[in-house]
Amino acid sequence: TFTPALNESVIATKEEELASLNNTNVVRVDARSAADFIAKRIPDSINILMDDYLNADGTVKSFGDLTSFLDSKGITPGKTIITNCYAGYRSSQAYFIFRLTGYNVSVYDGSTTEWFADTALPTQP
Repeated sequence: TFTPALNESVIATKEEELASLNNTNVVRVDARSAADFIAKRIPDSINILMDDYLNADGTVKSFGDLTSFLDSKGITPGKTIITNCYAGYRSSQAYFIFRLTGYNVSVYDGSTTEWFADTALPTQP
């Protein structure tokens, strides 16, 4: 018999995302397409696509290659990562990569769909 249990520590809420906006120890990773990211995003997010974590043959990059790549994006050990996309699908893939590499990460599953629906929240391009 399987008894599911929600691990709330891996889910970020809109309120947590908002509270993180001025925190330099939190990195918001947007996994949407580059065009959508450029058009509108949660402030100070960085855009990393799933392909950025993969080798040409579709396998996940080595730990060293991943950490070098993430470091080049300003994502260093000790920082907290919140991933987002449209509704949690792509950001869950990113979550998996960050967990594999040992980062403290959560998924904002409401993502930009929830964020953009609230016109009181800040956005960028």
